[in-house]
Amino acid sequence: MSPPADLDDLPASDLRTLVLQLLDEVSALKQLVAEQRVEIARLKGLKGPPSIKPSGMEQASSAKPGSGGVKRRGRGGKKLRREMIEDRVVAAEVPAGSRFKGYETYLIQDLVVRPVAIRFRRERWLTPDGRTIVAPLPAGTDGHFVRRGAPNQRGGRSLGLELLVSRRARKILCIRLGACHGRG
Repeated sequence: MSPPADLDDLPASDLRTLVLQLLDEVSALKQLVAEQRVEIARLKGLKGPPSIKPSGMEQASSAKPGSGGVKRRGRGGKKLRREMIEDRVVAAEVPAGSRFKGYETYLIQDLVVRPVAIRFRRERWLTPDGRTIVAPLPAGTDGHFVRRGAPNQRGGRSLGLELLVSRRARKILCIRLGACHGRG
């Protein structure tokens, strides 16, 4: 469409028609530019516009009848599972005539391919003279974790990492972890 020679000579109705035609043409061109931008972005491998989902605020404000409410699961307890704890009763040497008063629990942890918790149930006795005797812990038990050389759950010796992993396996681990620090 070619513009008229003199816009001042046109009547108002013709001007109105011309403006409406031009507005339609501008909106069609804007739509074409937007489509071309999307196509260019697709060809370049760029991300498209984000897909924004409805917020759900409208749904939250209206009450849902009959929804029992789904409870969220907790993070779980920090305690060891019951099947992970091995019980051992430790006997005490007590004088004759002592009364048995139950057990004193002492928990140690050992790591042998899998975590193991051993509960030593140490006998407690009340002697006739009023003293309480508690069975001693096995030799090598120091604190609540098994130290190197302390007995493990099979009655043998607990081996440290240096003894469990061969030199070749250590070298492979060292290379994979990138923590060799000059060791060969």
